[in-house]
This record gives sequence, C-alpha cells and structure tokens, in this order.
Amino acid sequence: MKSFFLPNINKTGRIIRGLSAVALLVGAQYCQTQWIAGILTGAGVVGILEALSGWCVFRACGIKLPF
Repeated sequence: MKSFFLPNINKTGRIIRGLSAVALLVGAQYCQTQWIAGILTGAGVVGILEALSGWCVFRACGIKLPF
C-alpha cells in the first residue's frame, strides 16, 4: 500500500496536471449550474494537489497515460 502513494509523474506530467486543474477551476467560475461547478471545482482541487505532490491517481491504479 505504501508504494501506491509514491510520486509517479514527472515534471511534464505535473505541469500538464497543474494547467488542466487551473482550466477546471476557471471553467467552474463560468458554469451556469451550481452542481456542475461543484464537480469542476472538486476535480480542479484534486488536480492541483496531484500536481504539487507528483502523484496521479490514474497511474497509481494502473491506467496508462501519454504524459
């Protein structure tokens, strides 16, 4: 279980993750419905945390990503 939470993305992946998180947060600001804005905000916050820690939940679960 300890290896599940080890950093698993490189610098490029962290940058892409951070930029996509910012895009999700900006999109949440312009969203018309409150529940979709909440989902986008939650996904953006998780993306920022992943970018800062260098850990990706998809990679930890074994899903291959191109970055």
